[in-house]
Amino acid sequence: MANLTLTGATSGSTTLAPTDGASATLTLPTGTGTVVTTANPISGQVIQTVNTNFQATGASNYFSTSSTSFVTTGIAVSITPKFSTSKILVMATGLLQTNLGATAAYVTIYRNSTNLITQGQGTIYSSGGSEQAPYSLLYLDSPATTSATTYKTQFASTFNSNQVRICQNNTPATITLLEIAA
Repeated sequence: MANLTLTGATSGSTTLAPTDGASATLTLPTGTGTVVTTANPISGQVIQTVNTNFQATGASNYFSTSSTSFVTTGIAVSITPKFSTSKILVMATGLLQTNLGATAAYVTIYRNSTNLITQGQGTIYSSGGSEQAPYSLLYLDSPATTSATTYKTQFASTFNSNQVRICQNNTPATITLLEIAA
């Protein structure tokens, strides 16, 4: 089958080249409109998705800290936005646990070195003993870049320097990123 070339009225052209052995029908509207491509996505359209999944193995394979400042969990994923105007929907899930003693555990989302959720982080409290609870964080970010950008979860113990943990007892943690056209 031959290629079909459409030539513009004053300049430019578009060539349609079918794959050998494949049959397809291309139906064009009778009126005017815009052809949507990866170069001009519709606002709200998901352009790309990336994710990471950490699965702890064994009772001692987890992330822990006694720091009252946020430290990395080791769970991170990078995305290179196709457009500087895109939004990035960040979704992070996992299991947060206090170890022994009175404490609270916080988990938050960072873009590179910036804490994105300064209020309302995932939180659990314990007046003593061990407590655990799942966390699910959502954040719609506007990174305004087309450079590689890393999103990660960080966590902290809020008082008494008691240990807090993520991913204990073979529980998974994930971060999923969706680039959304502006």
